[in-house]
Amino acid sequence: MIRPESAGIALLLAMLLWASSFIALKWAFMVYPPMWVIAGRMVVGLCCFSLLWKKIMQFEYRAGDWRLLLLISVCEPCLFFLLESQALMYTSASQAGMMTALAPILTAFAALIFLHEKLSRMRWLGFSVAVVGVIILTTTSEKDVYAPNPALGNSLEFLAIICGAVYSIGFKILCQRYSPITLTALQSFVGTLFFTPIALMTEGELV
Repeated sequence: MIRPESAGIALLLAMLLWASSFIALKWAFMVYPPMWVIAGRMVVGLCCFSLLWKKIMQFEYRAGDWRLLLLISVCEPCLFFLLESQALMYTSASQAGMMTALAPILTAFAALIFLHEKLSRMRWLGFSVAVVGVIILTTTSEKDVYAPNPALGNSLEFLAIICGAVYSIGFKILCQRYSPITLTALQSFVGTLFFTPIALMTEGELV
């Protein structure tokens, strides 16, 4: 049984890695075509998971789960990274990173609707502060070389976060029946199948 404090530390580390990815993606998009970067990210993940294929395949499929598996796969990585890659073409890495402050709040709100989890007053306060902060950030942001259209970029990032929230809820439900490693490997597999053809069709050869 994982202790709450250990889960908190793991979540903090995950958020740090996630935040750093905005900087890495923004830099990579300045050098390589965006869809090739995302496709490469999926391929690298798939290669890493291939080393654990025996553990990944240790699951028992439950009839009807394909609907939820399809939903989380469409939300993330497909729509999430498609929207995020486009968002980073129009807004800065710092602004996109600030937008992610909404991620845990939107996930908690989705959990209230779909999982009937209660929200404390502090969470409602956090939700309100995050929403106000995002509105101020978007309306007051000025265009520059790293953010040619921050309003559009931040809006696309917001849509990506909504997809991430739906994915998180579906992932939590499926984790009751499948290993998190199996589900994450599925995301890399679906992402590779989704983004590689898009990269080939829209951006041609990598130069």
